Amino acid sequence: MLAKGFVEEVRELLGRGYGPDLKSMQSLGYRHVAQHLVEARPLDEMVEELKRDTRRFAKRQLSWFGNDPGVHWRNVADEDTAEAVAGALIEELNERVRAK
Repeated sequence: MLAKGFVEEVRELLGRGYGPDLKSMQSLGYRHVAQHLVEARPLDEMVEELKRDTRRFAKRQLSWFGNDPGVHWRNVADEDTAEAVAGALIEELNERVRAK
């Protein structure tokens, strides 16, 4: 995200008047970058905290979805293309419908 211009995106939003106190600017990543820009927080500290908070968020998501019996996990790395993934999902859903 950072290599693709995230800091510049947040800088532009702040420049347009979207303050760091807005709910949308408190989301994962945006609050970290805004603190870096507004409070002159060191970049290396911001990056480490962003990585840490992203890992924690991903872990919470895995726990949340892992407890939902309606979620079916797929290893999409086994598929070559987005079309192959979509085709496999459609076929799987068709099989479930036929089984009912």
